[in-house]
Amino acid sequence: YIYHETIGASTNYFNWYDNFEASSLAVMIVAASLLTDTGAYFFGIFFGHKKINERISQKKTWAGFFGGIFTSAICSMVFAFSLAACGHPVGGIFTLDRWYHIVILSLGLPFIATLGDFVFSSIKRYYGIKDFGKIIPGHGGILDRCDSLFFCLIFYVSMIGFII
Repeated sequence: YIYHETIGASTNYFNWYDNFEASSLAVMIVAASLLTDTGAYFFGIFFGHKKINERISQKKTWAGFFGGIFTSAICSMVFAFSLAACGHPVGGIFTLDRWYHIVILSLGLPFIATLGDFVFSSIKRYYGIKDFGKIIPGHGGILDRCDSLFFCLIFYVSMIGFII
């Protein structure tokens, strides 16, 4: 920040590395992705009977799908609205004045995370592989832990392109 003041940058300079709002945005995106998987797992175990598509993923159920979306969306909205109410809008742009952007992001992230999980599962089924790597054997590999996160990041960047 001091460097940018000395070269005459405006006071509205947004430092991505030292800004709490930017960090909270990263936390929200990662948490939304992880909460989608976690909510889907628990709802699927307790309430899931009807499978979505056994050719792509044998364990994914409709109850898990809706449970993951519900869990992630509620937690994301509570997180974003709480920070915005305290004067620290997520990413510096998701304020209470634009509450509908928070709702769109909070509802969109779990849908996109599930889509990312399905896309990578279908790639694994197409090529006949169990794991994407050897780091976490039996759980799909390290890429299987990040597949929904990749899609969430793409969704967020696309959404920012429409907002700004």
